[in-house]
Amino acid sequence: MTGEREQLFKDQERIRANIDSLKSGASQRELAERFVTKLNEQEERLEAIARELERVVREQKAAQKEVLDRVQALSFTADLGTPPADKGQGRDGSKG
Repeated sequence: MTGEREQLFKDQERIRANIDSLKSGASQRELAERFVTKLNEQEERLEAIARELERVVREQKAAQKEVLDRVQALSFTADLGTPPADKGQGRDGSKG
């Protein structure tokens, strides 16, 4: 989305430069109107992208909060058992 947004900004700069370079005349006015229409469409798309980015950020924050809440709600208990009676014996029962 941000890539599309940046591309739209670049395209708008190009269109504005084209509009500025036009002289008066019927064909130039028609072309200028076409450029203005294109700019309006792009502005609408930029606004939609901005709304979508805001929504994504809100969802991301909510998901992060939910993960944090779940992690904080976790509890851990362990039964470590009782230690062996004779600490001097190995696994095979021999001392040492």
